[in-house]
Amino acid sequence: MSKYANNAPLVARVVALRDAGTPWDATGGIVDTIASEFPVFTGRSAIPLRKLYVAAKASEGEGKIGPKAKKAIVKARDGGAGWANLAARTGLSIKEVQEVYTAGGGKNPINGRLYVSTDGTTRHVAESTLAIAARKAEAPSA
Repeated sequence: MSKYANNAPLVARVVALRDAGTPWDATGGIVDTIASEFPVFTGRSAIPLRKLYVAAKASEGEGKIGPKAKKAIVKARDGGAGWANLAARTGLSIKEVQEVYTAGGGKNPINGRLYVSTDGTTRHVAESTLAIAARKAEAPSA
């Protein structure tokens, strides 16, 4: 989890801002607001704030998914939920969520990003060539 997860006032503020409709935007959105109110937050990305928000909501029971609910995990992932989001909502690790997704018949590859357009269509973007090269370099040679 994020190094900010133990900062209860910061987490509460992120939840309050998002619930009030503050956009995830770095400039003029939640990132600027949190950075100005909490000097400890040095990030320039909304990603750690999103993870905090999802984890906080999951701890409140909102969006909670049972760890063995394959259909719910597949539906959420195919609907655009990220792996970190699903991990927080199920209490599983990212790898475990990916395994459940695959076992549940998920239609999208587990690597890369899944984007959902406003009309509901999905688009999968595979790993970057740099990420693929790094993964291959770490894999044991056969």
